[in-house]
Order: sequence, then C-alpha cells, then structure tokens
Amino acid sequence: MTVSPPSNLPVFLQESPCLIADPSPSFSATIQFALQQMGIRLSQIVIARKFSDAKKLVIEKKPRLVITEHQIENGFGLDLIEIQDSQYEQSQRISFITTQNSTESTIAEAAEGQVDGYMLKPFPMSAFQKRMTEIVNQKINPSEYLLKVNSGKIHFAKSEFDMALGEFLAAKSLKEKPTLACFFAGNSFNAKGDYLSALKEYKQGQSYQALHYLCLTGEFDALVTLKNYEAAYELIEPIRKNYPITSRRLANMFVAAVYTNHFDDLSTFYSLYCGLEIRTPELIQISSIAMLTAGKYFIKQQNFKKAVEYFEIGLMINGRSFSFLEKIVMEFTKVNAFVEAELMLSKVNPLDIGTDHYTRLHFQVSQLILPPAEMVEKSRKIISAGLGTPEIFKSVVLAMAKLGKETLAESTIAKAIESDPKLGPILYKILSDNLPNKT
Repeated sequence: MTVSPPSNLPVFLQESPCLIADPSPSFSATIQFALQQMGIRLSQIVIARKFSDAKKLVIEKKPRLVITEHQIENGFGLDLIEIQDSQYEQSQRISFITTQNSTESTIAEAAEGQVDGYMLKPFPMSAFQKRMTEIVNQKINPSEYLLKVNSGKIHFAKSEFDMALGEFLAAKSLKEKPTLACFFAGNSFNAKGDYLSALKEYKQGQSYQALHYLCLTGEFDALVTLKNYEAAYELIEPIRKNYPITSRRLANMFVAAVYTNHFDDLSTFYSLYCGLEIRTPELIQISSIAMLTAGKYFIKQQNFKKAVEYFEIGLMINGRSFSFLEKIVMEFTKVNAFVEAELMLSKVNPLDIGTDHYTRLHFQVSQLILPPAEMVEKSRKIISAGLGTPEIFKSVVLAMAKLGKETLAESTIAKAIESDPKLGPILYKILSDNLPNKT
C-alpha cells in the first residue's frame, strides 16, 4: 500500500517520539505498522496499554504525535492531549483520538482545538493513513482561517488583548462554523474583564458545535466569575460526563454546588477529587469548606447522620487540622448534640491530645452532659489554667447562676473581663437573667 506523500509525517515529527495509547495489543500493533509504512522509525514509537503509563510517557517523552483511545481505564485521552498541548504549540503537534462508539466520536469532534482528528473503530489503515496525511498537510499549510487564529494567539500570549480580539473576530468570517475563533474571542473578552461578551462568544461557538469542549468549559468558568451559579451548575453534568476535570474547574464545581444547595452531589465531586493526582491548595481549601457548609446545612435539617458524613470527608480533605475539627465540634455543641460532638472529637489528630486547645474543646463537649455542680468545678480548673474562652465563660456563668452561686459567678465574670472587657455586659446579663427567684 502506498501513501502519498509518505515523507510528510517524518519531516513534521523529525526525531520526536510517537505515543500510541490503547489497551488492545493487536490494534496498537496495527497502528504501529501503519506509522512505519508512513516512514516513522520503529525506535520513535512508544506504546502504553494503561492510562498511568501513557500519562508518564507523555510527560517524560514529550511526543509530538499522540494517538489515544477516547477513554483508557478511568482516564480520558483528552487528559494526555492537554499535557501534550502544554508542551507544544498546536501547530507543532498532532493529537488523534480513536473512539468506540458514535457518542465518543461526537465528543472527540467537540474537542476541536485540542484534537486534530478522530476515527471510529474499526477502520481500515489506509483511511487512517489518509487522515493522518491530511492533518500533517493542514499543519504545514494552514488555512487562512487558522493563520488568523494563530496570529491572534500570538498577540494573546503577549497580553495584546485588543489586537488578539481583532484577529479572532476577523477569523470568524473565514469559516462557516468558526467555533475555535469564538472560543479565543471569548478568552480575549474575558482577559479584558468583559465577561458578558465572553459568554456570548462561548455560546455562539456551541451553536456551531454542541458540547464544544473549550466553549463549554469557557462558558462554565465565565458563569462562575459572574456568580451565576444556577446556570453554571447546569453545565457541570455534561462537562463531568464527557471531559477531564482540572483542579481549578473542580474547585468551581464545589462552589457552584454549595451556592445552589446541591449538597447531595458533593460526594460525587469528592470522587473526582480523589481521582486527581495533583490537588492544589485552592482546591483543598474550597472542597473542605464545601463539606463544612454541607454539614451545617444537614444539621439545620436535623439530619445529623448526613452531617457527620460530610464533616468526616471535610476532615480527610483538610488533613485533620485542629481548627477545622473545632469548627465541626462546635456546630454540634450549638445544638446540644453530645453524641455527634464526641464522635467528631474522637477524630482528633493524636498529636493534638493534651494540648491547651484540645483541653478547652474537650471541656466544651463534656459540659453538654455534666451535672451543673460538676461542670462548675471542672470549669474553675480550666479558667484557673488560663484556658477560658468566651463560650466557656458564658456556659460557666449560666451554670453558676442556675445553682444560685452569684458571688462565684461574679468573681468568674471579673476574670473574664480581664481577658476581654467586652464580655462584662454579656455575662452580667446571663447572670441576672438566670438567678433563682429572680424578681
């Protein structure tokens, strides 16, 4: 079989490796043979059967040609292409996706701008070689449309956003369905702070190509920036089901879920969180706060079991920091939920046991069930050790008032005022409101 011109691909790739990421040994071997017929040396071709191996090879080998299945195990081929995209300009690399069904083909087509070509399995190798030759020729001799888009990208990289926008808008008139130009025009408006105009461009792009990866995610990010969380939340499912999720985008998904009260969906996002190899500090902070907020919500709903579930996930994300644990425990103490407060306190990092902040928190949990006289005695020891907090002083003065220990309460208030003068009026009101036989 002869492929014309057979030398274009080797000239384009030069000495760069080619990656074939596919679980099927027979299919990988067939693709490998087809590439060799096109002039690629066997030593240039690397094959990965597992997603983790493919990802490692993309990072280490930096292949200019990536041929990957749409989904390998639990990973998306688009993930591999995004890594490749960070290594090369789009004009300097080739990405190709093989698909198992028409749905995957639709998604691959919607990844324009990331994916150069796709084919539905099974396909004849002659068709693959012909498509690969077409892609190479397009890279070597780009259309006027792509030249305009590439020119705009150069200006954008230099932060020349007005000039970039002009090129992208001009490019839109050069193609019947200029989805990619719409995306980059949206990015230019976004960089200029005109988020509504950016949103219009992203939506226009999707009118040409439904579920277009770049325009769809661009629209989601713009809606989050505009704090239109209801509309943003509607886009999460199609993004999550069809495309890889970055740390930044997952953080925005947590935000949208919280602001729209979709707390039951947070467990799904946590599964995505667990699947990420790299979790940014921003994602860790936002996702743990989301779980804390969900727990508070379920406490208000009197669903303590659900609250505990989300609090526990938040603790795992947060690394069991004491300040986070303290917030959780105090939420349960506010509603006198001793069992749940004690349960969450038991999740404390062993290194925090015996510290002053642990002693204070342990007392605040214990006072929920201690008899007033015993609670007063323990509180005096806590306060004498200099561990009193506003909440401890309030609960102690209340207990002393109910026991009729007015003098003892007044001396406790005096100690509280030494640490915080603003507590005086608050504590005296608690005392006067709760003394027995108050007239």
